[in-house]
Amino acid sequence: MQKRSPSPRGRRAPAPLVLPGGAVTILGLGANVSFSRNVEFFLKFE
Repeated sequence: MQKRSPSPRGRRAPAPLVLPGGAVTILGLGANVSFSRNVEFFLKFE
């Protein structure tokens, strides 16, 4: 079982790709929400 190196590699390869992608998506959504709120805030002040 220890000679099976491709198996852990297969599991480790997608993990780093999925984590940053999810983080970027969450950050993008948060940025969009905060940006839209700021726009509404400035529009209300005008």
